[in-house]
Amino acid sequence: MKNNLNENESFRDFIANYLVSNYGYIQENSSTYDRGYSIDERALFTFLEKSQPEAMNTLRGFYKNNLVSVVISHISAAIKKSSLIEVLKNGVKIEQVT
Repeated sequence: MKNNLNENESFRDFIANYLVSNYGYIQENSSTYDRGYSIDERALFTFLEKSQPEAMNTLRGFYKNNLVSVVISHISAAIKKSSLIEVLKNGVKIEQVT
């Protein structure tokens, strides 16, 4: 049984290293993964900052220290309301509440 475990770990590591080296995959550790929302917080916000810097600056100015929880809760609510595919295709609109 121990040999199978070592073989499985070696195979898993081989696949992960191959994807990172050849296809630009990013290997994250589990410390930034939120199991409650099933999302990697650091990866999400890295993507949002790179793809939508103006929108993120606007939201940051408005929500300040609550930005992370507001964005994640809006995404989660949108997924529950429709589906993950719809959210990926159409995005999530976060209104600034006064």
